[in-house]
Amino acid sequence: MLGKAVRDGLIHQAPRIHLAEETGRDGILDDATETKLLEVANQPLRDVILIVRDMGLRPTEVFRMRWEHVHWDKRLYFNPYGKSRKARRWVPLSSRVFDALRLRVGDNSDWLFPSRRSGVGHRATVSKQFRRARTMAGLPRWLVLYHARHAFGAYAMAQTKNPALVRDVMGHADLRTTMIYQHPDLEPLRQAIDDRNKRVM
Repeated sequence: MLGKAVRDGLIHQAPRIHLAEETGRDGILDDATETKLLEVANQPLRDVILIVRDMGLRPTEVFRMRWEHVHWDKRLYFNPYGKSRKARRWVPLSSRVFDALRLRVGDNSDWLFPSRRSGVGHRATVSKQFRRARTMAGLPRWLVLYHARHAFGAYAMAQTKNPALVRDVMGHADLRTTMIYQHPDLEPLRQAIDDRNKRVM
């Protein structure tokens, strides 16, 4: 846009803009944190946490889940929505998400998380529930629901070591975004230091 403004004589020179570098995905909703949240979480927050953490869906994608896209026989969910073509993707259902969804069947709605008060027919947020559960669990205020998606990405990368697979399941348009979730395995370094110290002692 700035280049066009220069071309059209609207400005004399385009300013240089330096974007901040990506700092990574520091916030993680780990196993211990999940346990604390689930002990105090009511529905639908409980199921939303499970889905985000086990499937890597964005919270907005979770709220738009429809029963027609749940494939029980294959234990898969097809996400048809998103900001890019890559957002349309197949995502596996973990056993506990599969069981949680089975308990939600039968409310005569097309949505997994329906809402009569919502103009679109489904919930748009569980932020109030999340903040309440976070406080009750004694967790820090910086923790947000999206950290469950970060946890999925970090765990999926560590276990599969397959960036392309994780990219596709998380719906990233660019592999560089997925690579943020790759953390170095520091265990060999720790072992090497311990071995050195044993030899010295």
